[in-house]
Amino acid sequence: MIQCAGCGSNLVYDIARKKMYCKACGNEYEPESVDKDEDSEERKLMELTVFICPQCGGEIYSTDESATGFCSYCGAATMLSSRLKSERRPDYVIPFAVTKDMCKASYATVMKRAIYAPNRLKHRRNVQEFRGIYMPYWLCDVDQKGKTAVRATDSYSSGVDTVSHTYNVRCFADNHYENITMDASSLFPDDLSSKVAPFDSADMKPFSMGYLSGFYADLPDVDYGVYRDKIAQVTGDMAYDVMMSKIKHHLCTYDAIGEPEEPLSETMDIKITGAKTGLFPVWLLSYKNGKCIAYAAVNGSTGKVAADIPLDIGKFLLGCLIGVAPLYFLLNLFLTVRPGVLLAFVSAIGALVTMIYCDEMEKIADVETHENDVGFFARHTLNVKKSGGRKKNYK
Repeated sequence: MIQCAGCGSNLVYDIARKKMYCKACGNEYEPESVDKDEDSEERKLMELTVFICPQCGGEIYSTDESATGFCSYCGAATMLSSRLKSERRPDYVIPFAVTKDMCKASYATVMKRAIYAPNRLKHRRNVQEFRGIYMPYWLCDVDQKGKTAVRATDSYSSGVDTVSHTYNVRCFADNHYENITMDASSLFPDDLSSKVAPFDSADMKPFSMGYLSGFYADLPDVDYGVYRDKIAQVTGDMAYDVMMSKIKHHLCTYDAIGEPEEPLSETMDIKITGAKTGLFPVWLLSYKNGKCIAYAAVNGSTGKVAADIPLDIGKFLLGCLIGVAPLYFLLNLFLTVRPGVLLAFVSAIGALVTMIYCDEMEKIADVETHENDVGFFARHTLNVKKSGGRKKNYK
């Protein structure tokens, strides 16, 4: 607990004020001023209360000592066990800029368009359970070197003939990138993390404990090395955009510029030269979807919403019926529908509905099985090693 210097009550970070605020006496403090003046070695560590969920084993951290009644990751309504723990201080933090009311309003706007979502997700009581959590991210510095080539075509008319020339344009990259962000939490799904990004880096500040007061936090439990392929993909895309921009600028007289024979993420050599840690703000809502867990997240910096919205089968089928019935009667009113035509029409509509349903179910299955979640599998591998090679089941 961070105490008010005036009355000794608990201080919390007030998003609207952008300052530490005491509800008891009304005093305000700069977040940086609440950190004690310690030597450099001591300031590398921070003492937090860690809450451990007995259902999923998830850990969340807080500067306060009061336990929450539910787990932010699995939604289990249980009293969480707690203990003190010293952790290495993050390097940076992006403070919350989106209040809980703003978060709920953004979520409600998205849910209005989700016509096939279960009604319980739109219930006011469910929306009230958004929790403010600082999610950990790696900020990686990357050196990139490599070469590639593209073909450029130039053509012109010569009498009745068209003359074309093809050129092989060779490119060499020697780039340096700073603060390539990667999700550092194994419990925060990678797909949700990428959907809620980017965060407003202009608001990033040197870390201070004051920003955590009144919120929960997760800390890094995934090494940045497991994201090397993703970092290669991200920096490869960045290098491609710059390369094509420069080629088009210098070769503007050419008619066509082709694509590289191989993706730049595969032809470029990258080296991660450094990694720092940062805590970024997220409003998180978890809810049970049958035997699985679904999430909704709101970027606490920009207000961007990302959600795993389950499909209500009854609403989906009713919507299909409502959409098809008027079309059928209109066709029947103006046209003489033969049995063969009717059968073909119904079959086409049925096939379209089935394709949409299967596509949505495939996306949901990918999320539920953590198909592309690098952090989840890194944690799973680590747990298998710790248990002596015995597999553990994760649900």
